Amino acid sequence: MPVLMVRTDVEDFDRWKQVFEENAGARTAHGCRRVRRFRSTANPNHLLILFDWDTEENAKAFSSSPQLATTKAKAGILPGLETAFFEEF
Repeated sequence: MPVLMVRTDVEDFDRWKQVFEENAGARTAHGCRRVRRFRSTANPNHLLILFDWDTEENAKAFSSSPQLATTKAKAGILPGLETAFFEEF
């Protein structure tokens, strides 16, 4: 199962969290199976999120969707978002 790692900064954690939770159904509908969320102990607006997807193709399609771009703007995600795919071994 592919894992998408996202590391980013947000303007306001509480705002981001609300929008993120509102978007859970859309992620699930596109193949996201599990989410693990972490935030820095030094900066609560610095996040690390691990998404388990059914396929890497579904993750990429969702990640590049216009819907997600709108959601990111609403959530206050700052420039410099870092992503990478991993697989467990």
